[in-house]
Amino acid sequence: MELFNQGCFERNKNFIKNNPEAISKIGEFSVLWAAFECGYFDKDFRTNKISTAVSQIKTINNIDIIINNFKDDIKNRRIALRLNINDYVKSLRLRPNEARTYLDLVQNFIDNKSNNLDDKIMAAIIICYRIRNNMFHGEKDEVEMGQELFEKLNNFIKKITI
Repeated sequence: MELFNQGCFERNKNFIKNNPEAISKIGEFSVLWAAFECGYFDKDFRTNKISTAVSQIKTINNIDIIINNFKDDIKNRRIALRLNINDYVKSLRLRPNEARTYLDLVQNFIDNKSNNLDDKIMAAIIICYRIRNNMFHGEKDEVEMGQELFEKLNNFIKKITI
C-alpha cells in the first residue's frame, strides 16, 4: 500500500500502539466535545454562535474559578513546551477569519491580561475548538496529542457540560 505521507502514518500508528492511556483520553474528549457541541451549539459548532454559548456558560456556579483553572492549565502546558505566547497561539492554527476575531482574545487569556469573564470563556472555547480541529483535520503531532493535554480539556468540558 502506498500512502501519501508514510512518515505521518507511521508516527501516528506508533503513537496509537504505544500510548493507550492517551488514546483513551482522546476518545473521552471526542465524546465530551460531542455533548458540548450538541448542548451549546445545537450539534453544529459555529464561531458565530459562541456568544450565545458564553451567555449560558457564565451562569454555571464557580465558572470564574473553572475558567481560571483552565487558563492556568493551558499556560503551564505552554511553559512546559517552552513556547512563547505567540508560538503557542500559532500552534492552535487559527483560520484567517478566526485569527482576525480571536487572536488577541486568546493571547490575552493565556497571558492573564483579560479580566472580562465573557472574553475568558470565549477564549477557552476557541482553544478547545482549535485543538479538536487540529486533532481531526490538522497535523497529528504526538506532542500536541499528549494524555495530559486531553485530561485538562476533558476536565474543563466536563465542568461546563455535565
